[in-house]
Amino acid sequence: YLGENGVHRVPIWRMAGFACNNLATNMYMFSMMYISYYLIGFVGVATVLASSFSTIMRIWDGVTDPFVGLLVDKTDGKFGKNRPFMVLGNVVLAITSFILFHVTHHLPMAARFPFFIVISALYYMGYTAQCVVTKSAQTCLTNDPKQRPTVGVWMTIFNYMVPMALTIVLNVVMLPMFGGTYNQAFLSAAAFVCVGLSLIGVILVCIGISAYDKPEFFEGTNKTQERLKVRDMIDVLKNN
Repeated sequence: YLGENGVHRVPIWRMAGFACNNLATNMYMFSMMYISYYLIGFVGVATVLASSFSTIMRIWDGVTDPFVGLLVDKTDGKFGKNRPFMVLGNVVLAITSFILFHVTHHLPMAARFPFFIVISALYYMGYTAQCVVTKSAQTCLTNDPKQRPTVGVWMTIFNYMVPMALTIVLNVVMLPMFGGTYNQAFLSAAAFVCVGLSLIGVILVCIGISAYDKPEFFEGTNKTQERLKVRDMIDVLKNN
């Protein structure tokens, strides 16, 4: 696999498959676009708090990033460094998103929002686990400076084209089937569509990177190099 001077390239179809990791996580972010409808209509949260919920959770997402990155740095198992986090993160996202949209509104009113906050925190940990490997996995996939930008091209195509098509499908095709309102049935159906597309994306990215998610393609893992520590992650949070 390795070429001259340690530079390796990758077939185009593997780059396209790898770009599906962003697609997989973006499907969940797409489903969270409807979260304010759910919080206001079914959880009973005030409009102002519902509109700021995503911002609050994104801050939590930023806190978890460096610590998941630390785990990735220390991982080197039978299934590679990156694939375990992609798969585990997607499983956590699937389970927590199901709980958010199907369990929360059945709880007593006073317990709904605190429950929603806790499950959402777990949701974003899954999101972090899958997202944080995007750059480390890209390094494994290809370290050719001429080829790396091509990966970004595929990501851009998927990140724009699929959400545009999905918006049309959900709001033009599916929404009228549920009475034209963002009711519980529609939100559940939309979540299932996003979960299904995300699962397909994870399968494709694992296939695409399988031949390169190996120690000989990991950069920055030389045994003589100082390993990352928890205090390094705390320093990132304190000074970033």
